[in-house]
Amino acid sequence: MGNVERLPIRRTEKVAVLLNANARNVSDGLKRALENFVPPEDLYYSRCFDDARTIARQVLDKGYRTILTGGGDGTFVGYVNCLFEQAQQPSGATLRGAYKLLPIPAHAVDLPRFGVLKLGTGNALADYSGASGRRLGVVEDILRARSGEVSVARPLHLLSHEESAPRSPAWASTLPCSTIT
Repeated sequence: MGNVERLPIRRTEKVAVLLNANARNVSDGLKRALENFVPPEDLYYSRCFDDARTIARQVLDKGYRTILTGGGDGTFVGYVNCLFEQAQQPSGATLRGAYKLLPIPAHAVDLPRFGVLKLGTGNALADYSGASGRRLGVVEDILRARSGEVSVARPLHLLSHEESAPRSPAWASTLPCSTIT
């Protein structure tokens, strides 16, 4: 990693890096490399879905506006689901009484921007967003996101539905999400 220079952070916005510790390319070597470039409070590793859910709550509570996921398409989908689920849970500080128990409607959820790091076995989203594939490239992608050197954001519209709901146009609601490249 000797030829990767630290890029200045132009924004005050922090970037959370959420990695699947079980992913094929999330090796000990990559972890050591990332620790040189990503502040420890911005670097998260999950080994199971419960870890991802806990991390999602922490990331939302810290107010990250950009999240990079690494570990493949399943990791991206898992983290988006966890973040959406946690974002629907109202904050106890803003609501009182029984209103604290009501979930926030899907159309009112404001998720952060997402970027995808190419670290898994299924990398269709990483390929779509133009992510780099080598260890050095992954570090460069993170540094570009942290320094504001992201070239383009592509909207990605996801659908969410209730399994018990009837299959009609009313069952689907669009979940806005943007990936950065």
